[in-house]
Amino acid sequence: MTGITSERRAPLAERLGIRLRDVGAGADPAVLLGLALRRNPRRAQLLVSQVLGKHVPTDPRLVRAAGLLLGGLVADTLAGTPLRPLPVAGLHAAVRGDREAAAQLHAEAEQAIGREPGALVLGFAETATALSHCVAEGLGGAACLHSTRRPVPGYAVAGGFTEEHSHATHHLLLPADPALLHSGGPLVLVDDELSTGRTALNTITALHRTAPREHYVVAALVDVRPAGNELVDGVAALGARLDVVALARAAIELPADLADRAAALRAEFGDALPPPPVPPPHGREPRVPTVALADLGW
Repeated sequence: MTGITSERRAPLAERLGIRLRDVGAGADPAVLLGLALRRNPRRAQLLVSQVLGKHVPTDPRLVRAAGLLLGGLVADTLAGTPLRPLPVAGLHAAVRGDREAAAQLHAEAEQAIGREPGALVLGFAETATALSHCVAEGLGGAACLHSTRRPVPGYAVAGGFTEEHSHATHHLLLPADPALLHSGGPLVLVDDELSTGRTALNTITALHRTAPREHYVVAALVDVRPAGNELVDGVAALGARLDVVALARAAIELPADLADRAAALRAEFGDALPPPPVPPPHGREPRVPTVALADLGW
């Protein structure tokens, strides 16, 4: 990912030829998302969440509130009740920097936490690790596990799957207690963005072979899947039910020459792009970067 995001967001979208359209109820995806350019041959663009707290500085009350709100939608789905209305005006105001709105949004989301429904929450590394914990908290403190890209000595691999468009495609599951995946209750898969649904389907298919269950839920901050029911139908073919919830739904339109446009922009920006990380020479300690502190008023 490059460092070019918010201040060049509109021109970047125009020059890449990317269009984002609101296609459903909930928050406005144009408010929740920005756009960045990537050094990735599989995907030239990155949709940057304004509520995730991973890529751009974000009020932590807004970050936690977004996860709790998403957890609330999951709770309604598991209970079989109509989805609660989202506080869209307050969410939009908080994203735009209104600190009072962020505080109120956080307080209301915290008060709405209900009882734990017996579900297991699974977050996708690296982006949705913290988000998955917030969703689990919104579910009354549900058990939570997130994937990792690397093996850890002393922990057995309990499962794995692939993320086809990622810079690092392989995910591993290393629960401290392998029985966690065999609870039989609903499984909630959490990600910041649901783009095609292939990663979710790969995950469900892999886990269903060894720990089948009747109900799966995919929860994302923004759902930008193309029209169709491939994900739901794919899970149905396994003999299970799938529901999808999101704070916002959108359609993203990508031009056929996106890769060429992105390459031209990377060449144009040149030195404005941070260089790829270079590992330290063998036997030498990595250089420790200088850290500056700032009071953001949170």
